[in-house]
Amino acid sequence: MKWEKGVVSIISPCYNREKILYRFLDSILVQTYKKIQVIMIDDGSEDNTVHVLESYIDKFKKAGISYEYHLKNNGGVSSAINEGLKYVKGEFLCWPDSDDWYEPESIKKRVDFLNLHPEFAIVSNDASAILADGKTVFRSSAAGNTQVKFEPNQFNLLLEGNSMICCICHMVRTEAFFATHPDGKIFNSRYGQNIQMLLPVYYRYKRGFIDEILAHYLVLETSLSHENNSFEKEIAYRENIEKLTIATLKSIEMPTDEREKYIYLCHIRNTRRRLKLADKYHNKLYAKKQVKELIRFRELKGRDLLMYIKAVSKNILLGGVMQSK
Repeated sequence: MKWEKGVVSIISPCYNREKILYRFLDSILVQTYKKIQVIMIDDGSEDNTVHVLESYIDKFKKAGISYEYHLKNNGGVSSAINEGLKYVKGEFLCWPDSDDWYEPESIKKRVDFLNLHPEFAIVSNDASAILADGKTVFRSSAAGNTQVKFEPNQFNLLLEGNSMICCICHMVRTEAFFATHPDGKIFNSRYGQNIQMLLPVYYRYKRGFIDEILAHYLVLETSLSHENNSFEKEIAYRENIEKLTIATLKSIEMPTDEREKYIYLCHIRNTRRRLKLADKYHNKLYAKKQVKELIRFRELKGRDLLMYIKAVSKNILLGGVMQSK
């Protein structure tokens, strides 16, 4: 397929965003770069999100920006992105959340970067995070202060959890995306969409980085990170992320021995993450299970043992406190 040169396709899933969707849409309207195709996917909203989407038809028409929205039954973020991928026409592709927003120069600076640097298939930038109360602002951990953000080879860093993941921070060449996602879609899941979008691209291509805050993302109390506020939910989330990452690795064309190495590293990393959760929730039995798994693979380190001892000691201490009551 021949992509429309210079056009940036923006796919954005939205679900029950009637109260804050305006900020995202307004931030596109004021972009200094106007060759944009906006593809909004309403993922079965139960509020008035669709009315907000309708109210912007004339605004985008006056701004000279292509705008469309599509309705679907609720299926999660990944299924909404898959729906949007069917309509992509532009040379460049973005997939921001609809509760985030762009700085006015954001799209232009990314396009300019990719045009000036043909060696990169994808470019990312820093972002600031804002709490839902609108008052507390802090520098985003999306990029952080480490120099790895400038590393062009992000594949291993993403597998290790050391690569920025915030979806509003990325722009990829559409040709490169579909070359690494030949089915034109990702696995349907309610989370982990950025791993699926980025990991195959990072395996084959280099990433550039713009060290500027060109976007903002909202930290909501209803976000997944806040919903996973129990041991069971956080463990389920971690286990599903591991399964999704492994499925994504299996979808990438690479030598079998190399794939097995990455799957192995993914499992070890997530086992350590589960050990950390066991420590957080003082779950002695689950901590012991993770330690046994690390021993089985001969990957137990001193820091893992210390984490286990902490989990056990906290468990004993809390047990003693409860008994004293």
